[in-house]
Amino acid sequence: MPIDRSTPSRAQFCACLARGLLCREHRNLERRPLLGLISSLTSAASLGIFPHTSRSQPNPQIERWEQGPEGSCDFYAVERFEADVYIVGSSRDAAEIINSITSAVALRPNFEALQANVGNARAVLRNGKRYILFSESFLSQIRAQTTSEWSAWTILAHEVGHHLNGHTLTSTGSQPPLELEADVFAGFAIASMGGTLEQALLPYRQIPDRVAPSHPPRTARIEAVTCGFNRAAGGGSLRPRPTQYSKPGGRFERQGDRWVEINDETGAVFATFEDQGIVENYVSLYERSRNFYLRFPIGGGFAEWSQPNPLNWSRVYFVRPVQTTRIFSVGC
Repeated sequence: MPIDRSTPSRAQFCACLARGLLCREHRNLERRPLLGLISSLTSAASLGIFPHTSRSQPNPQIERWEQGPEGSCDFYAVERFEADVYIVGSSRDAAEIINSITSAVALRPNFEALQANVGNARAVLRNGKRYILFSESFLSQIRAQTTSEWSAWTILAHEVGHHLNGHTLTSTGSQPPLELEADVFAGFAIASMGGTLEQALLPYRQIPDRVAPSHPPRTARIEAVTCGFNRAAGGGSLRPRPTQYSKPGGRFERQGDRWVEINDETGAVFATFEDQGIVENYVSLYERSRNFYLRFPIGGGFAEWSQPNPLNWSRVYFVRPVQTTRIFSVGC
């Protein structure tokens, strides 16, 4: 069976990048393969993904991470969770794909893709930083089984959905409701990038349909992907997200992928926080230097703070939203 190389096309790829990434890559793709499967983009058969000779960037030294299932969200349930995770390299290919996924929904990526000995693909939070770990052998196998390049795009979009929904901030790890939310986002993202519903569903038709406490059955996941895809095809569904909150004596202001706490009287920046997305109707922030989380109810209310592991929220002061923007909200 011939490999489906017709999607995503060069035009689709640049369209995905148009809202967040420069198409300077488009000019360079004529001279170098994006993923090593092809030598040019002169035909519509353009993007290959995770081939035998990908553009991985090997680390000078292999890293070993000790990691439990808490706070880890895998694409599908693994029979044996590897507590010792070895990071064997980074990937510009995966980074470009993730950039185009987030650009398609007008968001900015703030996570790093790393190749590791995980069973399939995994969204994790480590020392306050977001990562997407992937097994290149798994993605190559899925690509061969489905004969389409969209399969790996869908898998990475699913992991992106975990991060954008704040799932890695919880201590539960993979849970059926969280996996379905990430599946909805994957369907939405693939539709936004010009893929078809069948292309979005390809990797889901390949995963084992076994019962696991961490993941819903395959039939439910297919419905979730279909839901997200249809929402994007129908124009998408957006919800307001505040970009500024007032607080006693000051305000919190969103600047790119950061939030800053500003003193109204002096204009001085008191603290800088990393934006951790929306979790359970809260805007969630992380202050790395002092290692604590801060969250606001989306519609305003008492701000709360907690140190990680475990989360134990305490009220601090009342905040009100001042300005809003719009982002994609997961759920059908």
